[in-house]
Amino acid sequence: MTGNVVDITERKHAEEKKQQLELHLRKSRCLETIGTLAGGIAHDLNNILTPILGYAELGMLELTEKETLHEYFNEISQSVVRAQNLVSQLLLFSKSQESTPTPVGVQDVHAEALNDHIVKPPVKVTPGKGHGCILLVDDDPALLRVVTKMITQIGFTVQAINYPLQAVELFRQNPEKFNLLITDLIMPEMTGLVLAEELHKTKSQIPVILMTGYGKDIELSMLASRYGISQFLKKPVKLTEVALAINELLTSQHQQHK
Repeated sequence: MTGNVVDITERKHAEEKKQQLELHLRKSRCLETIGTLAGGIAHDLNNILTPILGYAELGMLELTEKETLHEYFNEISQSVVRAQNLVSQLLLFSKSQESTPTPVGVQDVHAEALNDHIVKPPVKVTPGKGHGCILLVDDDPALLRVVTKMITQIGFTVQAINYPLQAVELFRQNPEKFNLLITDLIMPEMTGLVLAEELHKTKSQIPVILMTGYGKDIELSMLASRYGISQFLKKPVKLTEVALAINELLTSQHQQHK
């Protein structure tokens, strides 16, 4: 009789433990799903914030600081920065639910530190001659338009393409026309990483700037060695960051070919 009681008690404890483990597993899966959803929302919000910030910065370039519209555009820029901070909190939650964290690159930390400090656009930058054309690829039409205007504003020639496959075909027709690729990371036909690989098959030395709204922790050294990525920009991209990245890469490239 005593043996039966002990056996029943052990089975009951085992069943309770099993139920607790199943409950913990369901909660973990639920949190992981919410984290994935938060990451997706953050990506979409960063894509939306990029044109808002970009046009505000471009607008300020057309005005003196004493003009009322300049103040309005500046307020919009600062509001975008505050919104970006909220998006960053979403991303932090998303990352906290990931089962396999990835290392943080030095440039990611540097870019994050700049987020709360750069709200005014830079002085117009005019590059030297002979730098060729920049190939810009992003499936978001609004983002493609504003980044095109940014690149044109700082004095470079740009060819903007919505579709990665079309960009590959165009590049193969005349690879020497292009001196830089700026691409989004996530696109329907292929990722920016695959696009970079495809272009490097034709022209191995073309530098690549990768843009993303996901804000995932990406190790730049890994991207550089495996995919040939030269720079990494987080959305919403700022005019200052675009100008600095382009000038750094094309100036270095121009000096190498002297």
